[in-house]
Amino acid sequence: MSDSGLGFSPLRFVLLIVVIALLILLFEVVSDFGGGLIKGQVKRTTGKYNQENNTTPVFVLTQKEEQPANIEIQESAPPPVLAALSGEEVYNSACIACHMTGAGGAPLLGDADAWEARVAQGTPVLIQRAVEGYMGEIGIMPAKGGRLDLSDEEVENAVSYMLDQL
Repeated sequence: MSDSGLGFSPLRFVLLIVVIALLILLFEVVSDFGGGLIKGQVKRTTGKYNQENNTTPVFVLTQKEEQPANIEIQESAPPPVLAALSGEEVYNSACIACHMTGAGGAPLLGDADAWEARVAQGTPVLIQRAVEGYMGEIGIMPAKGGRLDLSDEEVENAVSYMLDQL
């Protein structure tokens, strides 16, 4: 027989197929035998299949006498309302990412020249754009600085804080 160039002769190939088939058959026989052993063990150890009732329970549930319930009603105060974050707190937790680095064309904190044109539009416009978001020619202001969990009041506090730094 000639070699196919891959290192296997046709006879070796057929022998390989036969060996693989025998291994699969052996695996099936062993798994059936093992499965039968496990199934037999389960039948012997579970109560459902246990014909001999000579086992002792691990615990027994008994019904206790009912005790009168002593319920005390206490008035509870409502949970405290969280105060709005200060402007500096909001700046340090949200605004600093852009207004410290200039990302997205944001004017830097304390840079009066960069804020001049914005301040000229008026504080209400700056607050509205900070709350709702704004896309200008120079940069982008995401709504609430990307922190939609902030209240409008907290964003207003942050704008006031940044304007106070000019």
